[in-house]
Amino acid sequence: MVVTGIRQSLANAQNIKRNSDTVVDAITAEDIGALPDRSVNEALQRVPGVSISRFAAPNDSQHYSAQGSGVVIRGLNYVRGEFNGRDAFAAGGGREIGFNDIPAEVVGSIEVFKNLTSDLIEGGIAGTVNINTRKPFDSTKDLIFLSGGINYPDLEKRSAPQAVGLVSKQFDLGSAGRFGILASGTYQKLYSRSDSVFVSSMLPRYNDDTNGNGVQDAGEGRVLNAGTPYQSTLFDTFPLPAGRNVVYAPLGGGSRTQDFDRKRIAYSGSAQYENASRSLLITGQFLRAESTEDWIEHTVEPNVYYNDVNTVFPVGGTDFTYDDDGVFTSGTLGKRTGQVFGNNPAGCGRDANGVLTTCCPLTQFSPNGIFTTQSNRHFFSKSTTQDQSLNIKFEPVDRLHLNFDGQYVTSKVKVRDDILDTATFSQTSIDLRGNIPQITSITPGFDTASYFANPNSVYFRDAFNGRQDNKGDEWAFRGDAQFDVSDDAFLRNVRVGGRYSDRKQTVKAVDYNNWGNVSETWAAAGPVSYTALDSSQGQLYNFTNFFRGGTNTPPSTSFVSDAVLGDHDAFTDLLRKLTALGGGSYQPAEDRTGVTVDGAYRPSEVYRNRERTFAAYARADFGVEDFGNGMSLTGNVGVRFVRTKDDSNGAITFAQQNTIFDPTNLGNNAAGVPYSATLGGFCQRAFDQPNGQGTVPAICTVSPHNRRRSWRIQTVPPHRTSPSRSSTSGCRART
Repeated sequence: MVVTGIRQSLANAQNIKRNSDTVVDAITAEDIGALPDRSVNEALQRVPGVSISRFAAPNDSQHYSAQGSGVVIRGLNYVRGEFNGRDAFAAGGGREIGFNDIPAEVVGSIEVFKNLTSDLIEGGIAGTVNINTRKPFDSTKDLIFLSGGINYPDLEKRSAPQAVGLVSKQFDLGSAGRFGILASGTYQKLYSRSDSVFVSSMLPRYNDDTNGNGVQDAGEGRVLNAGTPYQSTLFDTFPLPAGRNVVYAPLGGGSRTQDFDRKRIAYSGSAQYENASRSLLITGQFLRAESTEDWIEHTVEPNVYYNDVNTVFPVGGTDFTYDDDGVFTSGTLGKRTGQVFGNNPAGCGRDANGVLTTCCPLTQFSPNGIFTTQSNRHFFSKSTTQDQSLNIKFEPVDRLHLNFDGQYVTSKVKVRDDILDTATFSQTSIDLRGNIPQITSITPGFDTASYFANPNSVYFRDAFNGRQDNKGDEWAFRGDAQFDVSDDAFLRNVRVGGRYSDRKQTVKAVDYNNWGNVSETWAAAGPVSYTALDSSQGQLYNFTNFFRGGTNTPPSTSFVSDAVLGDHDAFTDLLRKLTALGGGSYQPAEDRTGVTVDGAYRPSEVYRNRERTFAAYARADFGVEDFGNGMSLTGNVGVRFVRTKDDSNGAITFAQQNTIFDPTNLGNNAAGVPYSATLGGFCQRAFDQPNGQGTVPAICTVSPHNRRRSWRIQTVPPHRTSPSRSSTSGCRART
């Protein structure tokens, strides 16, 4: 009987675990394409002690990923990746390979090493994941395999194909031995959609207004960090239910939808030769994996920050509800700011001196609303990893095993992330009493559907970009020798070996540091709305079948058309036009001053790294077949020496003086004496005359000695500094 399929795969995985010299878990696919997952990342979640993140990135909890992202072993990250026992990496700035970029169909087995023996490659703090591809001698038969399929996601409602093929052939060379060759390829395309509904963080809210007059009087408020340089006073007027001195409430809630287009292509090849006596085995392997991810995002969400904490309150005559712990469960959130004001170049009358008044009510916006953002975002990434290797196993005499291995691996990563935030003002009703949050937008004075559908109700606020062009390569060589001492003595075998690797990596990154306003209510030109676009450049986006009807559908809203948003050049040209209309500060990455590298990067945004490692190890295996009650013992002891040499070149941006403190116009102290135009004078004024939040600038929390020391090192070459941002306007919008 020949056992195949799932039962044989489980048996193979058990044997790998049973015969391993350390703590190992494994997944094997006896049949080609038998793994039920689309990527290695998804397959790894089936291993005990291994979990994957369901967010797009470990540091991005706002975006879900249906296929998962990073791998965590026993709660720890920093997981090393290997192909066929050799180093592998993605040129994204870290050591971990993109496990979700590797199709599951090219995998023969996956091993997860939770502890390392001395002969294994160093560097996996949490553990090491080894991806083994197929080789001709894995099977005693010739193989031809072809499979195809269709994916149809019910939410996205777009089908996409997938296919996998493999050919393996062995040649009997008689007294010369045998030779085998294998080639395989896989293509996978997947459309998907992710809908999410969310609320902002639950924050503690108080009512410090003991006399109920709505302003902070002497003695009112809560003092934090009393008696320290970080002392500050907070004042809140949030209405509290009877019997409570604090509740926990959000500042808003929102909805998001992402449309994904993902493609994976991989092909591998392998050739093996073994002599007739089986004392020589030569294996050459090749693997190339390409993965692209393309998604577009549309959101309606609150744009709240620290200053909003004490300005968002229950509105609309409704009462908030709370659970037994004082945590918000339902209510309507808004502000008490009244009509939105801003600059109107056409003016709204003249003052007594005949001067045109440009600080005007912006009546196109709903009053008493929370600052509400619509995100127009297009993300594209392409990752390519290519690995080629040669391995020679040779047994010159009985009991002596020699292993020689060489590898060359390359990796390229390209990322384009274009973001345009548009804005309006609205209140938000939130109900958390069910299984799924219910979010409803409210626009006092307007019909909500008509308000959001009106292109004049939404204006272009800010834009910024993320961009990477990374590449890396690595040469690695190792040699090992094992001598089998005995089959039944306590000392079974001894191994020694060494390894040399040389990895070079260049990272070019615009890390969202070109944020700038496109237009604003307070800018001289005022807000620029969707009425400035041609019909082909904008669209009324409908959140069709949002969350499969499980929550309230966000209002149909104006967005940039997907055709323009998905075309980086067209989208960038549109942003240039809008920024010119609004008199904004945004500059595309390509247009910034000092860009001299690949048309988009400054020299300070290019980082070059080189890592060379020299490693040597010794290991001894021991065992006792029977030391009572049928029990046996096996183990190993070893030592590994690693010398690592790193060379890194990059830049760091220091702040300019006027971004930390401004010593001009400090005024006089209580005695009528002017403050000195120095850092000391600036800080003394900050302590004497705290701002409305009762806080002081961070530089003033440092001891006077360290203030002077830190300021003396601020002088750096001009290209290492970032320009300050300032905006001047005769009108500050009351938002």
